[in-house]
Amino acid sequence: MRTGRIITALATMLALPVMAADAPGYFKVPGTETTLKIYGYVQADGVYDIDGNYGMDSGMYPSDNHDEDSVPDNQWNWRAKGRFGFTTTTPSSLGDVTVKMEFQAVDNGSSSNVVKMRHCFGRIGGLTIGKTDSLFADWDASANYMDNDGPLYDFYGNSRVNQISYAFSPAEGWNIAFGLESNTNSSPSKDFDTNSLVAAAGYSGDWGHVRASVAYQKYKNEATAAIPAHAATGMMVDMTNDGVNNPVWVELTPATPAVPAYGSDSKGCVSWGLGANYVVGKGNITAQVFDGVGFYGAGDVDKFYTDDENQVDFQRAFAWNLGYSHAVTDSVTVAAGFGQIKWKEDKNLAPATITLTNYFLNCQWQATKQASFGIEYFNGKLKWDGEGDYEPKESRISVRAKFQLF
Repeated sequence: MRTGRIITALATMLALPVMAADAPGYFKVPGTETTLKIYGYVQADGVYDIDGNYGMDSGMYPSDNHDEDSVPDNQWNWRAKGRFGFTTTTPSSLGDVTVKMEFQAVDNGSSSNVVKMRHCFGRIGGLTIGKTDSLFADWDASANYMDNDGPLYDFYGNSRVNQISYAFSPAEGWNIAFGLESNTNSSPSKDFDTNSLVAAAGYSGDWGHVRASVAYQKYKNEATAAIPAHAATGMMVDMTNDGVNNPVWVELTPATPAVPAYGSDSKGCVSWGLGANYVVGKGNITAQVFDGVGFYGAGDVDKFYTDDENQVDFQRAFAWNLGYSHAVTDSVTVAAGFGQIKWKEDKNLAPATITLTNYFLNCQWQATKQASFGIEYFNGKLKWDGEGDYEPKESRISVRAKFQLF
């Protein structure tokens, strides 16, 4: 019902008489100073799985996304994806007032197909309130990939968080931002405080940009009450049913040991990231390095744990990647990237250091203003520096067709 109301409201709004602005997708609302921008696209992804699993935003975390038995090899997998959004901008004495809403729908043949809200926020001047990309994220330093797996996961988990943030430019080329973020994508089975303080500073020019970000999170576990020991329960039952009373003891519930009470515990952690891109003629070099926990780590996974005494601790991940893209013509771009994530050894989460290494090569063609196509080869390997020789790998070819609304 709620989705239906949203669609009805959008249809009503779009039915109003408007005057076209200069660029496609922009409209002026008569009688106001408000500009409405409408955008969206539909996309089809195909992946030929050579070895490993087919990736393609499968919803698995990078450290888990390498089970060679999860999907049969040497077959095609397909997914349809669509995105729609609008932004309104109205000038005011305090700066532009901006409202943005964006939705995404994905159909990959599973029962979990849903429409999700990606962005929903209001902004006046440099003040932003709502859900949008974390201040920690630096998309301008991302490699020009098609398959976002492993180190190409941008280190930002799901990226979009509820936040109150403020950004300003103290001098030409400089941008500074800080705010309070709340990661609503955290596991509901964990009881902890997910509010984070985040700050970022960057400098940009015709040559490219550099940017640094830092986040502080404090996780907290609540106190637990003592649980007394319980003896096993059961009854005597004659299992033979032969007229002879030969009862045996049948246990219905096993005995459980006593669990002592523990007090609450909390611990803070700092994550940091550096990103840059450098323009070289028709080429663009990108680089990122990061060390973080949880949402500001690799895929919002293994953010923290509690031991047998309810003590909070973390598993950190260190990652980096390099990318290069080159405009062969005005419509054809080739790109390559290489990167690595290392989840550090932790006795409670992993008895080994897990290292994930990926690289990709692709070619993307902007056939028309609205239509683009791409093909990419992706390769990855997971190394387990512990007992055994657990080294799964992945190898696949991706193709894509994307059609813009305007």
